[in-house]
Amino acid sequence: MTIANPFAARAGKTRRRQISTRLFRPRAGLLTVLYVVLTLGILYVLYIDFENRARHVAALQAEKYAMSWAEFLGHGIGREAGIFQGNVPTDADRRFMASALSVPGIFQFKLFAPNGDLLLVSNADGLAMSPLRDHNAEVAEVVAATGASQSFLKDGRTKADRPDVYVETYVPVRVGGNVIGVAEVYLDESVAARHFHLEFLALGVEVTGAIAVLLLVPCLTVYMVLRRLRAQRRDLIAQRQRAERAEQVKADFMACMSHDLRTPLNSILGFSDLMRHGIGRAKDAEACAEYADMIHNSGSNMLALVNDILDLSAVESTKSAYNARPLELGSVLSACIAEVRAANPDRDVAIHLDLSDPPPVPLIDPHAFNRIASNLLSNAIKFTADGGRIDIRGRMAGGDVHVDFIDTGVGLAPEEIQRIVEPFAQLGRNPHVAQKGVGLGLAIVKGLLVKAGGAMEITSTPGQGTTVTVTLPAA
Repeated sequence: MTIANPFAARAGKTRRRQISTRLFRPRAGLLTVLYVVLTLGILYVLYIDFENRARHVAALQAEKYAMSWAEFLGHGIGREAGIFQGNVPTDADRRFMASALSVPGIFQFKLFAPNGDLLLVSNADGLAMSPLRDHNAEVAEVVAATGASQSFLKDGRTKADRPDVYVETYVPVRVGGNVIGVAEVYLDESVAARHFHLEFLALGVEVTGAIAVLLLVPCLTVYMVLRRLRAQRRDLIAQRQRAERAEQVKADFMACMSHDLRTPLNSILGFSDLMRHGIGRAKDAEACAEYADMIHNSGSNMLALVNDILDLSAVESTKSAYNARPLELGSVLSACIAEVRAANPDRDVAIHLDLSDPPPVPLIDPHAFNRIASNLLSNAIKFTADGGRIDIRGRMAGGDVHVDFIDTGVGLAPEEIQRIVEPFAQLGRNPHVAQKGVGLGLAIVKGLLVKAGGAMEITSTPGQGTTVTVTLPAA
């Protein structure tokens, strides 16, 4: 038969909850990155779109310019249409077409017959008959047949004899409304393309900025919601941790009560029954006195435990009385030392008090400070072996009163220091001394210091001792 381990199941749930918390944890940095990426993505898409639009506009402008040029060319050579039938151009035709090449923006042109045959190509030396009879024949033939122009935007940066951006436009040459041939016109559009590119780029930046501003409002709303969710999450985690600590304190309290109250009660009932019924040695007066001492000690232990619990409850209560006033440190500490020595008459531990001159004067409730000092001294002597030493030093530092309780006891490990101030914490064990108490002393000290506006710092080295520094506001 297999029995499920409830602690393992609880640990599994905790791990799953931690993983889900990490996965769904709202992060403002991620939101910022998404906003920036989205804005840059929109800018990139608009840049590509406007770049294509700029190229299209440049091509359309070049096409219109080429059509005007072709019309001019048709008027000029219309009287001699034989050039588009493959005849050799006359000197007058050459001079006219050479002047046509001087039109701004046009750096080359070609003439095609209606069937797509290449007739003439302009170059730096004028006009030449081309041996490439099938050069772009298909495009020229389509333009001649349909009468519709076609334009192609080209990148000339890789060609030595071409501008950076140019347009090849195939336009029909008409005479009297009839298409007599096709002219392929090369227009330099570098300046126009650059102008359109800058204009559309500026428009893209403006549009992207407007979209970014529009996106900023919902993004900021989401960011504020995420911040609120994060704050609520922190509050929920803190509340859960407080609930878990309260549950643990409750469990520790029940365990403590079941042992530290039951044990002395059993002693009280057992010895009192012996005395009532006169059983065994209880008939002897000396034995009865011994039993009475045991009953008294058990009752004292129970009273000390109840007092500790009531003091801790009073410390945590907001209604408990607290009257802060200037405190004469030397007399209070001397009285605490005397009380601790009287409570531990069989212990050989030296206690020394050293106050600066003039003695510091803290502002605190006298009863609260007496309890703080008594608890710290009791802990120090409890965990210091015979032959050890306890030093109490009072001084001013940074405008506050500092009281150091230094012992040469067993010390604490670093991981124990954080837990030692929790209720019912009993971490260290002195092998030379029987342990008393239920671990409420430092919890009470911590609570009283919080009320006084002070603080407590614990430094310790295992095997060498512990130093507890209490910081209090000065009067």
